[in-house]
Amino acid sequence: MFGEEWRIMAEFPHYFLDYRQELDPDERWQMRITSQDDSWSGNVFDFYRRAYNNMKQALQVPFRLDENSLRIDETDAHDALREAMANCLTNADYHERRGVVFLWKEDELRLSNPGGFRIDIEAAYIGGNSDPRNETMMKMFSLINVGERAGGGIPDMVKKWEKTGYERPVLSEEVNPERSTITLPLRKVAAVKDGGADSNQNQKRDQIRLTKNQQIALDLAQSQGRITTATLVEAAGISRQTASTTLKSLAQMGLLCWHGKSRQDPSQYYDTAK
Repeated sequence: MFGEEWRIMAEFPHYFLDYRQELDPDERWQMRITSQDDSWSGNVFDFYRRAYNNMKQALQVPFRLDENSLRIDETDAHDALREAMANCLTNADYHERRGVVFLWKEDELRLSNPGGFRIDIEAAYIGGNSDPRNETMMKMFSLINVGERAGGGIPDMVKKWEKTGYERPVLSEEVNPERSTITLPLRKVAAVKDGGADSNQNQKRDQIRLTKNQQIALDLAQSQGRITTATLVEAAGISRQTASTTLKSLAQMGLLCWHGKSRQDPSQYYDTAK
């Protein structure tokens, strides 16, 4: 967190931090910061500060004044970006290759790290569970009010990012080798002018990048009129827990509505939100 790069690499030979600004397709990059640059320490904390000071420039800041007539130069999107960066750095597997990579591209901010998500992606969207790969590093970030251990980091990040008008953040992961990515779109969501509830529902769906399981669930609900955990398990070939988490995430997004007397009700089901 606070050491020097050459000392860190004595313990973690594959340790590598990389920030790139790639806004012009005709150039490989316009700016780059790496932990192997001898002009600075190369540690995680200094990398966080340097990368954040650059990436925050991608965010739109409306002109607002506080009660003392001083300009407010941060938005909820800034908080969301800090949360995403801390999540990436504290969940990285520094024993693995390819390192941490932060990219500022024309239409998105992309943060990726070696190591898969410690919990199911759909569960991460819902929150309530916290399992950081590097607990001590997470505690250090929390001391400067970045990141938290209540399992609400991802949902809070998503909520704040969307609150400022950007499209929904996307979580994804790769295997062989394992790699996790948080993508923060810089595209603004178009406002719904008219068309009623059905038009609003269709537009809401278009604005959200669904996971494969979420897409299957939503298609089933629309074609059959309703969907249950059992039908999703059979259709998607997933576990009951994953199916339940998927349906709850769609309900939280406002794409499905839950019906039932209680969560233990055997006749409970979901249908498309009106």
